[in-house]
Amino acid sequence: MSQDVFIKVEFYSEEEEKLIKENYPFEYPILKVLTIKGVEVPYEDFLTYCIFNNQNSEIPGYRTYAELNQRIKNLAGPFIEYTLLETSNSKLKSKFNHNNEQTHVSESIGNAGALSVLSYAYGLTQADWKRINIAGHKDFDFDSTIIDGFSKKLVVEAKGTIVEDNMSTALDSRIRSQKRSIKLKKKDKSLKIKYKTGVNLLLGAIAVLDPINHLKVLLVDPPSNSEMTPNEGRKIKLIKRLKYYQEFIDIIIGKTNLALVLFNRIKSLEKITVVSELDNLSLKTVNGKQIILSQSYIMSHSNISQSILGQLKPIGKDRAMFIGVPVNLIDILVEQNQNKILDFKMKPDSAKQHIEIFFPYQKASQLPFFQNSTVLTGNNSNILKFKLLNINVITSTSGLTHAIITKKDLEKARLYE
Repeated sequence: MSQDVFIKVEFYSEEEEKLIKENYPFEYPILKVLTIKGVEVPYEDFLTYCIFNNQNSEIPGYRTYAELNQRIKNLAGPFIEYTLLETSNSKLKSKFNHNNEQTHVSESIGNAGALSVLSYAYGLTQADWKRINIAGHKDFDFDSTIIDGFSKKLVVEAKGTIVEDNMSTALDSRIRSQKRSIKLKKKDKSLKIKYKTGVNLLLGAIAVLDPINHLKVLLVDPPSNSEMTPNEGRKIKLIKRLKYYQEFIDIIIGKTNLALVLFNRIKSLEKITVVSELDNLSLKTVNGKQIILSQSYIMSHSNISQSILGQLKPIGKDRAMFIGVPVNLIDILVEQNQNKILDFKMKPDSAKQHIEIFFPYQKASQLPFFQNSTVLTGNNSNILKFKLLNINVITSTSGLTHAIITKKDLEKARLYE
C-alpha cells in the first residue's frame, strides 16, 4: 500500500507572494491553493525525484533516468538513512539537526520537494521532467516541463537544506543564501541563450527539513518571459516522455525492432516542426507491419501477472533489481497516439506481488547473485524459470515499476518444471 508524504507549502515572504501574483496572475491561484491545503505525494514518487540530481551525461551508468533507477537503492540510500517517514501522519523528518554536511542529502531534499509540489499542482509524472537536447535547450541548469495545454514552459530552480526548526526559516542564514542564489540565477546571461523562447513560469523552490515538523517548500519568484508556442511546448513534452520510456524499453526488451523503431521516431520528431504530422502513425517493422508484443512473448519473458513486462538486473552478490513497464503502455507507444502518450499516468502503489522471472542460465551461472542458489542448481534448461514470491513492488505515476530482490527472496523462489 502506498504511503504519502505531506509537504507544507509557503511563499518565502509576503514580498515574494506579491511578486508571484503580479508576474504570474494565472498561476498564482494554483500556487495559493497549495499554501492553504499543502501537498500529499506518494513516498515512491518522492524517492524517485530524490535521485534526479545524480544525472550526469558524462558518466556511464548515470546518463539516463533508466540507468539511475538501477542504482536507486544506493542513490536514495543516504537520503533514507538520514530521514524518517512517520506513517501515522505522513510526516517526513530529519533524524538529526545537522545534516547539511551531507550535501547529497540536502540536494535530494531540494529536488524531491520542488518536483513533488509542482508535479502535484500540474498533474505531472517523472517522465515530464526528463531533460532533452532540443532547440537550444542543451545542458539544462533547471529541471523543466510543459503545462497548460503545451502553451507554457515551467522551470524550477530547486534548493534544499536541513535546519533545527523550519517554522523560523526566515531567520536562517542558509535559507536566505539559497534565496539570493535563486534570484541571481535570473541575471545569468546563459539563461537567455539556453531558453531562447523564454520561460512562462520560472519558480524557485527551497525545501526545508527539520527533526520536528512536516517538510516545507518555500516559493521564490525570479520572473521571466516567454514566446513559446503551443506546438513547441507539445514537441518538447512529447519527446521528453518518449525518451524517458525509450530508456526502459532498451533495458527491458533490448535492441529489438521496437527499440530501434521508437528511437528512429524520436529522431524524426526532433527534426520536424509540427509533431502532429506523425500523430497516430504506428511503429512498424521494415516490412511495413505494425509491431506487436504478442502474448506468447510476454509469457516467455519476466513479468508480473502478464500486465507488467520487465527485466531482472543483478546489482551485486546479495541484491538484484526488477525493472518493468506496463504492457498497455508499450501498446500506446507502438500505437503512437500522441494524446494517449502525453496523458498517460498511473496511480502510485506499493504492494506485495509475485514476479515471474526468465533469465539466461549461462549468464546467471557467472553472476555472484545466483551462486549456490536453488534456482541455479535445480535448473535443467538454457533459461532459468522461477517465480519470486510476495515481493514488494513499487509503481510510480510514470508507470515505472521496480522492486529490490534479495538473496533470501531468491532462496524462497518457486521453480518451474
